[in-house]
Amino acid sequence: MDNSKVLFRQWLKIGGAIIFYWCNSIGMIFFNKFLFSSKDLDLNAPLFVTWFQGIITVLFCLIGGITIGDSIPIIGTFPKITFDFKMASNCLLLSVVTAISITFKNLTLTKIEIAFYSVSLAMGTIFTVLFSWMILKQRISIVIMLTCVVIVAGFALSVEQQRELAGLSMVGLFYGVMSSIIGPLSQIQLKRTLSIVNNLWVLTFYTNFNVLFIYPVLSIMLGEYESLMKFKQLTNPFFWVLLTLSGFVGVSLSIAISLQVSLTSPLTSNISGVAKNCIQTVLAVLVNPEAKSGTWWLGNLAILGGSGAYTIVRMEEMKVQTVKVVSSEVKMEEGIVDEKS
Repeated sequence: MDNSKVLFRQWLKIGGAIIFYWCNSIGMIFFNKFLFSSKDLDLNAPLFVTWFQGIITVLFCLIGGITIGDSIPIIGTFPKITFDFKMASNCLLLSVVTAISITFKNLTLTKIEIAFYSVSLAMGTIFTVLFSWMILKQRISIVIMLTCVVIVAGFALSVEQQRELAGLSMVGLFYGVMSSIIGPLSQIQLKRTLSIVNNLWVLTFYTNFNVLFIYPVLSIMLGEYESLMKFKQLTNPFFWVLLTLSGFVGVSLSIAISLQVSLTSPLTSNISGVAKNCIQTVLAVLVNPEAKSGTWWLGNLAILGGSGAYTIVRMEEMKVQTVKVVSSEVKMEEGIVDEKS
C-alpha cells in the first residue's frame, strides 16, 4: 500500500479519535448541566446523578470483561473481573480523592454557567505545578513559572469580567478552586494506583465500585435526600431513560479518552483538551447568548494559551529528562562492560 495512503488513514484515525473525544466530553458537560440545574427538571441532586452514572460504568466494566475481552485492543483489554477485596482496598484512597474531586466539579457546574466552567477550573494547572514540586520534588523551570503567571492573570481577568458582565456565584467559584486543588492530587494518586493495578479498565471498575458507597454518604451530607423526596419526576420513566443515557455518555467518554491516549502522544492529548475547552466555551456562548466583552475573551485566551504553553514546555522537559536517564543507564552499562573486560 502507498505510504501516503497509510499516513492518510493514520491521520484519519487520530482526527476521528480527537473529534470523538471532543463530542463526548462537551456532550457530557451539557448533559450534566441539564441534569444538575435545569429549571424544567428541577432536580437538585448532582451526586445522586453521578452515583447512578457510576453504576452504569461498573456494569459496563463487568459486561465488557465477558463480551469484549481483548477483541478491541485499541481501547484496552477488558479482563473478566472476579471481585478482589485487596484490589478494592488498593483503590480506596484513589476512590475517595476522586469522589471529592468530582463532587466539587459537579457542584461547580450547578452554580457556574458552561461558558465560564473552564475558567473556574483553570487553577488546576497551577496546583499541579505546586503539588509536583511539594510532593514529587520536581524542579520547576522559569518557563513553567511564566506560563503559570499567564494563567493566573487570565483567571483574575476572567473572574473580574464575569462578575461585572453577568454576575458570578462566589460559591460556585469556591467549588471550582477546590476542584482545582483536589484534581491534581487525584491524578497523582491515579498514577500511583495504576502502577499497582496495571489495567485501566480494572482500575476504572474498582474506583467506581468504591465510589458507589462513598457518594451516598456525601449526598446525604449535602441534603440531597430531601431534594429527591420532593422530586416530582422520580417515577417518570423518561427521567430514568435520560439518567441512563447520561451514564452511557460517561462510558463513551472513558472509551474516547482511551482511544485518544492510545492513538496520540501525551502532548497531542493535552493540547486536544485545551482546544476542547475553547470549543466548549464558544458553544456555550452561542447556546446561551450573552454579551461578552473583548476583555472577557482575552482572559479566556490567556488561560487557554498559558495552559497550552505549559503542556508543550512540560512535555519537552519530560523528553529531556527521559534522554538523560537513558543516557546515564547506557553509560553505566558501558562502565560495567569495561570493568568486566
